[in-house]
Amino acid sequence: GERTFGLGFNLSHSGLDPNGVPWDEVRTEVHQEFEVIDIGLGVVKLKENTSISDTYHYDTEDPSKWNNFNTILQIRSGQNRDYLQSTRRRSLFGQWDASNGFGLDTEGWAEEKGRDGTHNHQELTIVYTNNEKARVVSGVGDGWFEQTDKFGNVTEGILKQDYVGIANQARLQQSRTITDALNRDGSTNHQNMRVRYTLHERTGRILNIEGNGNFRSDDGFGNLNVGILTQLYHQDFIRYFQLARVERSITESDASNRDGSSSHTESVVTNLYDDETTKLEDVEGHSNTTGTDGFGNRTRSEAIQVYDKDVLLWSGQSRVKHQISRSNTNNQDWSNSFQLVVVSNEYDPKTALLEGSVGQGILRSYDGYEGHTIGFMEQEFDDDLINALGQARLTKSQTLTTTADGTNYDAFFSLPPGFVIFNG
Repeated sequence: GERTFGLGFNLSHSGLDPNGVPWDEVRTEVHQEFEVIDIGLGVVKLKENTSISDTYHYDTEDPSKWNNFNTILQIRSGQNRDYLQSTRRRSLFGQWDASNGFGLDTEGWAEEKGRDGTHNHQELTIVYTNNEKARVVSGVGDGWFEQTDKFGNVTEGILKQDYVGIANQARLQQSRTITDALNRDGSTNHQNMRVRYTLHERTGRILNIEGNGNFRSDDGFGNLNVGILTQLYHQDFIRYFQLARVERSITESDASNRDGSSSHTESVVTNLYDDETTKLEDVEGHSNTTGTDGFGNRTRSEAIQVYDKDVLLWSGQSRVKHQISRSNTNNQDWSNSFQLVVVSNEYDPKTALLEGSVGQGILRSYDGYEGHTIGFMEQEFDDDLINALGQARLTKSQTLTTTADGTNYDAFFSLPPGFVIFNG
């Protein structure tokens, strides 16, 4: 007949922790439809490819389930020939189940969610155009995805892809991702990201990759933040390995609040890789902000983010361990102030989930006449909100100050629940 179809399955891992257990495992079911081009007895060409993916993870405290599954995968791929000849071979293959895409009864070996508790599901269909000479000319991909994290925050998105036929192969030329996030605290975020590939017109090799996008967020109370995103990719990895690795992410954003205050922020996040393995080893962040309170009082601030290497090693996720912020405010009445704050975060390294935060800092102010004040501050964050929302919310700040005339006083105040001064 003229109808040909294919069915397959694929496993992929983003990386392994020090125990050799995958950070996350993506299981993909593949459905293919083919067309027959009227050349000779007929040439079969791929017409449509649909992939359905879900994310799983293995028990980080007990790696035996992954080790057993990995052994089976090695046997099926021919890597573990000695084990294949052992008597245990029969018991392993006795678990064969044709209804399972992997040919194995692996239920209960892995949980259908990522290490951090996030459920991920994605579906993508690519339709190819083949000419009368049975050569692929182009392709179009359409898909969608949904993510729900441990705390009930939901992100939905659509995928758009454009392919071009080069040397009878479909090469990805452009990818567009549109996402909408709705969080439990009422905040929302919309993002539109486009990644373009520059290809060699004869070989199809990737010459360059660049990403551009924009976003708009609302904290749930009408305070808005809009901005643009730029991604720069590691050129050596493209040139030598044909791998897409983001080297720098640049964000420019403008915030406008209901109380009339506003700010402009420019931030850069740099990824540092091992040149030989291309594995991500560290992340660095830096940002500058200028703002006004709506009455002409201006603040300039700088922040440096130091990322947690243990979390990156064990989970493959980048998380800020320390944020060092310093700011200078100049007011209309000639008064000014300086503040330096360090917020430190603690995570479960294997899940990358936030477990606690603490802040400390110093301050200095001048009242515009002869009064000078210096002080030290400590900040406390609500552990219950961290456990419930996964976010650091400042609830208490204690400040010890000393004035020029020798007057010392201890100022203590509590913030109402949900009042956010700093998110770690």
